[in-house]
Amino acid sequence: CISGWGWLVPYNLQPSYHQFKKMCKLNELPNNEEKYNKILSYYDLDWNTMLETMKPMQTSDEYQIKYMLGETKIHNRIEFDSGFFVYLDKTKQNIVRISPYFFARWDTKRKYLTTKSIASYELVFKTAYGSCTSIKD
Repeated sequence: CISGWGWLVPYNLQPSYHQFKKMCKLNELPNNEEKYNKILSYYDLDWNTMLETMKPMQTSDEYQIKYMLGETKIHNRIEFDSGFFVYLDKTKQNIVRISPYFFARWDTKRKYLTTKSIASYELVFKTAYGSCTSIKD
């Protein structure tokens, strides 16, 4: 953003916007090895390294485990969080299905004026964020 006047610069001229759009395309991919590897690449991991180094979390379903990769920021504009739900067979030895999740949001550097709370007359500026569901092609 030029001299703090980010609200004057169209999204299409901001490099972080294009990087964010590319990240959002991950949600459109089918659940396969390509998608898993692209998600893991944002954390400098591969599938085997994740399984070896990260401790899985047990969920309420005894045949399901969760690997949380955690929230990460890129260039102070893009925040994302991801992980994998791994479903096991009855013997708990084989993976039946893998369901990744990937959430991202982009700091638009645009502020909007709103009240501090519902019952307050105090005005504050809040940051507007874009999500993968709010961007248009």
